[in-house]
Amino acid sequence: MIVDKPSEHALEFEKVKNIAAGFALSPAGAGKLLALEPSDTREEILFRQKLVGELLEIVKSKTSFPLQRFDDLAPLFPKLGIEGIILTPMELWEVANFVSLVNRLVSVRKDLEERFSGLADFLSPLQADKIFPEACFKALEPSGEVKDGATALLKSLRQKIRSSKNKIEEKLWNILARKGLVGKPEGYVTLREGRYVIPFGEKDPDLKKAIVHDRSASGATFFVEPMATVELNNELKEAELAEAEEVKRILSNLSALVVERHDKLEKEFEILARLDCFWGLANIGNRMEGVLPQLSDDELVLKGARHPLLLFPRGEYDPTGVVPCDLALAQTNRVLLISGPNAGGKTVTLKLVGLTALMFQSGFPLPAKEGTKLPIFNKIFATIGDEQSIELSLSSFSAHLVRLKESLKVLTPDSLLLFDELLSGTDPKEGAVLAEAFLAHLHATGAKVVVTTHYSSLKTLPEVYPAMQNASLDFDTQNLRPTYRLRVGIPGASFAIELASRIGLPESLVAEAQSKVGTSERELSNLLVRLAEKERLLEQKSVELQRLEQKLSSEAQVLHLEREEFKQFEKEKRKKALEEAAQFVRQAKREIEELLDAAKKQAKEKAALEQVRRELTARGGEIEREQESLREKLVFSGQPLEPGQPVFVPFFNAKGKLMALDGSEATVEIEGKTYKTKTENLKALALEPAQKVPATLSGTIFEPATSVEIDLRGFSGDEAVQEVDKFLDRALLSDYPFVLLIHGKGTGALKKRIGEFLKTHPAVVDYRPGEMGEGGEGVTVVTLKK
Repeated sequence: MIVDKPSEHALEFEKVKNIAAGFALSPAGAGKLLALEPSDTREEILFRQKLVGELLEIVKSKTSFPLQRFDDLAPLFPKLGIEGIILTPMELWEVANFVSLVNRLVSVRKDLEERFSGLADFLSPLQADKIFPEACFKALEPSGEVKDGATALLKSLRQKIRSSKNKIEEKLWNILARKGLVGKPEGYVTLREGRYVIPFGEKDPDLKKAIVHDRSASGATFFVEPMATVELNNELKEAELAEAEEVKRILSNLSALVVERHDKLEKEFEILARLDCFWGLANIGNRMEGVLPQLSDDELVLKGARHPLLLFPRGEYDPTGVVPCDLALAQTNRVLLISGPNAGGKTVTLKLVGLTALMFQSGFPLPAKEGTKLPIFNKIFATIGDEQSIELSLSSFSAHLVRLKESLKVLTPDSLLLFDELLSGTDPKEGAVLAEAFLAHLHATGAKVVVTTHYSSLKTLPEVYPAMQNASLDFDTQNLRPTYRLRVGIPGASFAIELASRIGLPESLVAEAQSKVGTSERELSNLLVRLAEKERLLEQKSVELQRLEQKLSSEAQVLHLEREEFKQFEKEKRKKALEEAAQFVRQAKREIEELLDAAKKQAKEKAALEQVRRELTARGGEIEREQESLREKLVFSGQPLEPGQPVFVPFFNAKGKLMALDGSEATVEIEGKTYKTKTENLKALALEPAQKVPATLSGTIFEPATSVEIDLRGFSGDEAVQEVDKFLDRALLSDYPFVLLIHGKGTGALKKRIGEFLKTHPAVVDYRPGEMGEGGEGVTVVTLKK
């Protein structure tokens, strides 16, 4: 036995199991959980962990799994050994439901193998059996009744029974009608001894012609079976007896199928009961946000551990106010001495250590954080609270000594021993030296020990014994309230006199007590208080430093992301500019080709060729100027920084606007976003240069168009073509998708000349006459390339 009953009771493991049992689906699973004992076998612990871990993953991920509530079949199994046993319809129905559940688990076992191999192995002994449940469901109703259609004979017999009942009731009601009793209190049909009867008065003339079955309490009414229904009642009785015999035969056959499967059924019930037990562990683990701890060779490490009973204060999960605990025991620090004020949480911490060990070795997920790990203890011993024994005439201190003696009997290097207020309840000086000797003995054995104490002399033992360490429960010295946070490495003061003062004992009494405290004790207590306060302040600074580091890291990350965004933005801008340049060059090349073609067709003289050459040279210059205009040049002013002026931010490789100055801090707006930076990181830019002179083609200045239409009425054909050519260039600069050419109707010559020109213009996608509302035939609508 790993833990004795007094220790298990002291650690309140039974209460934890009771809560967990409520998370099982079935009485059998809850029973298994309540009977669960911690194991000290590595294989068994790993088996429980794997199975519970896989079920926990199923619960958390809401993976479909067919386990559901099933009835407790354990009381049924002894009956199955009785020869000729006939089970009740409800018993058969419960077995059929259980076998159907087994069938469903078998059906998903193959799908579990890849992701949940431990669960698949656990379910491997189960075998499907569709014959028995199908036979039961065909023959039985959920209510436990045998169905009419269970057999053809039963169906026929029940039809005959219903028919006989109808005939009997019809005849009896006819008799009552003849006597004028229908609708009167004495006019009704009832049953006596399984036969249909009607009430007759003692003076009824037909009383002697009927069979009397019963008499009323007053003696004035007889319940009789008239001779007209005797034969029908006999037929009914015969049919009912035959029906009962057929039902018995059906139940006997079904019961025989159960008896045949007796051994198999018991084994499968045991498997499902254990499965439901582990299901309960997984569910409470999920509710507590628990983790499965690592199995270690020697270390006990609790990270963010919470006491499970504190998480269920009234049977319902409520983590509010539960303070997590961090604690470690290893070979180099295997004895932990916890000191501090009363009601500060020392006993709760002590129980938490023992309870987590019991839960771990029983298969529970622990309400803790990742990184928690425990070794396997072969003995877990705890003495907590008042052990006074009236039956054995032992005082609290004597009973405490008896428990210490018992702990030495089970002591091994793989033991965990927990002592609350070690050797208190006697003379403090004698109790302290006895406790010191006892701890020295435990230290030598290599066992892991947790002790709570108020003895000041024990707080100095870690200076003598290297494997001992102090710990204390934190105390708010300003408000004189416990915080329930464990601090490892520093002993705690009791604060008894301070608490007495806070509670309201007379100041004179408190002062008298303070004066009687020994100098060394007072100095030690004051030292502990100062140490605790310094550690508290150091921890606050550490937390603040960590917060600042996180903030700095976060800001640096944001800054890095923003810089990357700007790099991408600049890259896209450059890419877009190059695409525009390439498009411009392609357009220029097309126009050059057109000029060459025109030259070949029209220029027969040298002068014409020279003209083409001049136009080509002009176009080439235009291309060079356009490409040059795409190269943005930064001109630094060298002037002092002033709000409102343009600046260059090298970190972002971007231009911005200086919004405000505050000493060495500057606020800059870049692409609509505001940033703060040092002024040394900025460079003042010269004011924007004057607008660039628009690019020229063959000496003509191209400016953006100010309207989507041009009026050509009154122009000759050649003049109109020249104006259209210029207008289309301006429209292209303005990114107009279409333009309107107003030429009027007239003779149609001007419209025709403009149309011939539009056919050859490289920027024209399409053109058409205007529609109603656009000017009709007097307007040409031109669609331009984008």
